[in-house]
Amino acid sequence: MAEFVLSIEKDGAVRLPARVRAKYGIRAGDLIRLVDFGGNFVLIPLTPSVSKLAQSIEQARRDANLDMRQSLKDLRKQRKCYYTENYKRAK
Repeated sequence: MAEFVLSIEKDGAVRLPARVRAKYGIRAGDLIRLVDFGGNFVLIPLTPSVSKLAQSIEQARRDANLDMRQSLKDLRKQRKCYYTENYKRAK
């Protein structure tokens, strides 16, 4: 367990030490949840999971050298097959 001293600015802003921000990837504008356990405070970084997921998917696509246009064509084809198999009624 590590302890850090935080300073409270005149406007109520909390200043996190640089090494804490670096360790947890906290940047300006990120949100942090403050949980009050009867006077004991816990700070929990809120990560925008959709944004991070989109970034990791895009990185995986680049790493695999996948073309976005071809991927979209393949997705449309798969969607059409899925629809045909699951929703189209036999005549």
